[in-house]
Amino acid sequence: TGSLLWCATLLSRLVTPLSYHFLLLIQAKGTSFQAALDEMDVVPTLLPSNKIFILILLCLVLCHFLNVYSKILQMFSLDNLDFDIAESAPSNETLSEGRRLVELARRRRSEDRTLQLELNDRYDDSRAIPLRMQIARLIEEGTLPQDWNASSPN
Repeated sequence: TGSLLWCATLLSRLVTPLSYHFLLLIQAKGTSFQAALDEMDVVPTLLPSNKIFILILLCLVLCHFLNVYSKILQMFSLDNLDFDIAESAPSNETLSEGRRLVELARRRRSEDRTLQLELNDRYDDSRAIPLRMQIARLIEEGTLPQDWNASSPN
C-alpha cells in the first residue's frame, strides 16, 4: 500500500545518518561503515563536532517529551499559539450526539429494509413509499410535529 511504501522510504533515508551518529557516539574506530562514509568529513559544517549536534538533538527530543513548549506558552499566557492536536477526552454531549446519530441511522436502515421487503411482496415494479413511512421520516427529521394528526378534523 501507499503507507507501507512511505514507511520504507523514510526508513531507508534515516538508517544511514542514525547509524553514523551512533558509531560516533560510542566512539567506535575502524569499522567498515565508517570507512565507506569517511569522505563525509570533507563537507564543512557549522558545528565543530557531531557531538554538539547529538546533544542539541537530545535536548529537543526531551523538550518534546516533557511538553516544554506548551508550558512556556502557558507561562506567558499565549495559549492560542499552542497546537490543538486532539481533545483529551470527548465530552458527554459529543458521545450522546454520536449515539443518537448511530441509532437514527440504524433505525432508518431497518425501516428501509422492511419497506423494501413490503414493496417486493406487494408490488414488483413499483417504487412507491407508504404514507406511514413518509410521515415517520418527517417526524424524525423534525419537519412534521408529532401531534400533526391532533388538529385534523374527524
